[in-house]
Amino acid sequence: MCVTRANIICTTLSSCVKLANYVDFFDICIVDEATQCTEPWTLLPMRFGLTHMVLVGDMQQLPAVVLSKKAIDFGLSNSMFDRIQRSLQTQLDKPGSYHLMHTKLFKLSTQYRMHPEICRWPNQYFYEDQLINAECTARFASPLIPYCVINLKYTCDSNGAQNKSISNNEEARFVAKLLTEMDKHMPSKRFSYGLISPYQNQCYALSQVIPSHMNITPQTVDSYQGLEKDVIIISNARTRGCGFLTNYQRLNVALTRPRRCLVICGNFEDLKSVEMWRNLLDDARKRKVYFNLDRDDVNDLDRSLIKKMMVNTINLI
Repeated sequence: MCVTRANIICTTLSSCVKLANYVDFFDICIVDEATQCTEPWTLLPMRFGLTHMVLVGDMQQLPAVVLSKKAIDFGLSNSMFDRIQRSLQTQLDKPGSYHLMHTKLFKLSTQYRMHPEICRWPNQYFYEDQLINAECTARFASPLIPYCVINLKYTCDSNGAQNKSISNNEEARFVAKLLTEMDKHMPSKRFSYGLISPYQNQCYALSQVIPSHMNITPQTVDSYQGLEKDVIIISNARTRGCGFLTNYQRLNVALTRPRRCLVICGNFEDLKSVEMWRNLLDDARKRKVYFNLDRDDVNDLDRSLIKKMMVNTINLI
């Protein structure tokens, strides 16, 4: 009832200053994805004499993009969300302080997006098993298993001549074939597909070979924060070294975009040296959803992979 009677304006932080020509004040301001905002940006709505401000965000996902190393060194990449949360946590650690605090910290622990098998490892590794799967997520079934990791040990990456971004053409061709096979069991006319790579050059390589009728636009991890699809395929591309594949926030964002099915593709030989990736790969092996493929296996994916990815009885919603 209150919402239907309220005057609500939706804007970005950078555009809200223009509202000063029309509006003198707001009672409440809600800032979504507040962990992606630097502190100066979050201060902008305060010129409207707010009586309440709500910051919504996730410290385990991507922070604000700040390119200047000097600015980062001076702490200018931190969000106000981060500063307030750390300050509140310090206060909460003091006995009897909670009832004296005017600012409250609430944790939303129920997730409604992902099949429980997709949520399982991110929940354990990033959220200390504090996330609860809503009842509806168990019904996010599909003809294919919800989660698997595919090791393409025969592939090798290459660096772009101009921007040093990484691409992996063999991996891109594999993803194209995988999409063609998955489309037979999870038609793109019914299920939405997303394709994520950490590297812009790999996104371009993928766009040149994936089936055009599926209408998929490959995007970087940073572009995908806040989005979701029924099926997400992650193409790591990198085979030499680790680069920013070691960034836990970027990995968390990529893994938590799908509703029904998540497939991670890559050559993981070098990533085994990173504790986070080693934990993910070991978990996949224990769950029997880790598949090694040789170059010859790609010629007949139905035999070498798809049959292993099929599930028996499903109820789709």
